[in-house]
Amino acid sequence: IKPGSNGDLLAMGNPTTVEELSFLHFAEQEVTHIADLYNQEALLGEAASETNLRQRAGAAGIIHLAVHGKYNQDNPLFSTLYLAADDENNGRLEVHEIYGLDLSESTQLVVLSACDTQLGEISEGDEVTGLNRAFLYAGTPTVVASLWAVDDEATTLFMERFYTHLQAGMGKAEALQQAQLDLRNQPEYAHPYYWSAFVLTGDGESSVEADSKPGQEGWRKDLQ
Repeated sequence: IKPGSNGDLLAMGNPTTVEELSFLHFAEQEVTHIADLYNQEALLGEAASETNLRQRAGAAGIIHLAVHGKYNQDNPLFSTLYLAADDENNGRLEVHEIYGLDLSESTQLVVLSACDTQLGEISEGDEVTGLNRAFLYAGTPTVVASLWAVDDEATTLFMERFYTHLQAGMGKAEALQQAQLDLRNQPEYAHPYYWSAFVLTGDGESSVEADSKPGQEGWRKDLQ
């Protein structure tokens, strides 16, 4: 199954949570643009729920989560991605639960566009490594995740560029590198903090085939 052909892009952002977490305004813009590029509907607010993720993840060629994350340095298996809660699930998708997902059938790429990850002091990267291992174990060959708490607005622009390059047929690692260059060439985002946070784990060579939305070829060309 290829993203864009069978409704199998799962893009979720700015979930409504019971936690006291900041509103991710630019995450909504980010997810909406990505979903539009793939002719899909963005799942925002209450729709960005743990239940929807569990129900749809197995058929998704790409899973994109623009959410809050929190590292649990006392027990990394309980590090959390915060999604919307409902009567079935509490909205806290923890590392040990990710191990139980089955992403082996269709999922080619998981992107964790997480803000406020609050990494522990023990070792930078522990939180990312834990999530990477969990999603890789669940069956996806590739995970893109951040090494630190990223800038919301810069991340939105970065992800728009990343998916545009994927749509153009670049391999995953090449698309990531080109998105980094795109931001680096913007004066306001030239500092490495803005463009070097996201790293790829797993298969970076293959491309993610997809049918782009008509008329998207010139999308955000002002950044090139």
